[in-house]
Amino acid sequence: MQDVANRVGVTKMTISRYLRDPQKVSAALRDSIAEALDELGYIPNRAPEILSNATSWAIGVLLPSLTNKVFAEVLRGIERVTDAHGYQTMLAHYGYHAEREEMRLVSLLSYNIDGLILSGRSHTERTRKMIEVAGIPVVEIMDSESPCIDLAVGFNNFEAAYQMTQVLLARGHRFPVYLGSRLDERTLIKMQGYEQAMRDARLVPRDVSTDRPSSYSLGGELMREARERYPETDSLFCTNDDIAIGAAFKCQRQGLCIPDQMAIAGFHGHDIGQSREPKLASVLTPRERMGQVAAERLLARLRGEVLPLRGWIWASRSCMAAAFKLLATRNDTRVAQCRQTTSDNLIEGAIDIDTHHVSFICRWLLQRIELAFEQIGGHKMPGAHFQTFQNNVKAAIHIKEQDIRIALTQTIAITAL
Repeated sequence: MQDVANRVGVTKMTISRYLRDPQKVSAALRDSIAEALDELGYIPNRAPEILSNATSWAIGVLLPSLTNKVFAEVLRGIERVTDAHGYQTMLAHYGYHAEREEMRLVSLLSYNIDGLILSGRSHTERTRKMIEVAGIPVVEIMDSESPCIDLAVGFNNFEAAYQMTQVLLARGHRFPVYLGSRLDERTLIKMQGYEQAMRDARLVPRDVSTDRPSSYSLGGELMREARERYPETDSLFCTNDDIAIGAAFKCQRQGLCIPDQMAIAGFHGHDIGQSREPKLASVLTPRERMGQVAAERLLARLRGEVLPLRGWIWASRSCMAAAFKLLATRNDTRVAQCRQTTSDNLIEGAIDIDTHHVSFICRWLLQRIELAFEQIGGHKMPGAHFQTFQNNVKAAIHIKEQDIRIALTQTIAITAL
């Protein structure tokens, strides 16, 4: 630093002030200092700043895989935001192992990171304790439904899988088999969505799964095993597009026509599946947008901003159980009608309000429910029940400053089979 100061003809304190914030020195000096730094190849030492407990301008990002394209696109979205705001990302990989995530977190926290982005919900108790002690904002991505530590940005894996299975069944396929790999938490949630859709259609769910990492070759193996184990198989719902593409390659080698003889659906909508012929049916997930929103919410929290709550489908549906415990005082067809009508009405709406306005959320939902109930000849909810309703809803959708969920479900699309 002294060499730079000597070159420019200023004090070392001025160089230090420039490195902390270039706007704190004059425009003429900024150009001279920047030129001297380039000529001398100066590399700043961040250790004193970190040890002084000042902001590190670093965001820790823990990813389960560096080869999975899903997370490459998520990271691109994160860095689009962090780069624009002068933050560096510190990346760590844990291979879907909670214990390894714990080890990587120890390392990241030792660098006094300002915030943390995690890729799952399954953490060791020590990981949760370290995050609590660190007192930094945390965003968990890839899922909008499971309970989160602080903030969450993602989509409803269960609902997406449920809807894709319904699409398969609507196209006349009666024997779809779920192909799963890795068996991480999201794979299992998707399987549950598939199984629920099958049971709702009064069909038997079937799966061929392995804890091996996904690949094209594994997709072919699982497809072959599915046909051997379940000869009547007429369609496959795969946990991701890698498995689906591998299964499609296997069908081509066996001379099976897609989708007439074997329909195949994937998950995430990778370019390779959308570029082939026929196009791979898939759930299109907003991966880069997810990373972008996660980083935006994290930096907003670091700036001390009160984050808004977007009340999408996930919030509406989670409130329904609490609402109908009060509305459905007797079991008749009118209550069943109200359940469907109210659900439809709520899905059409969205709210964007301060997280502290729980009462407003409850009254908004209450009005929608009462309107739907009146439309089919029911009665209004007694006013005395409102406080109970409010408490139930508050518990159901977890509206509190440390548990805000941002759902991206409305950006999910399903490509045609």
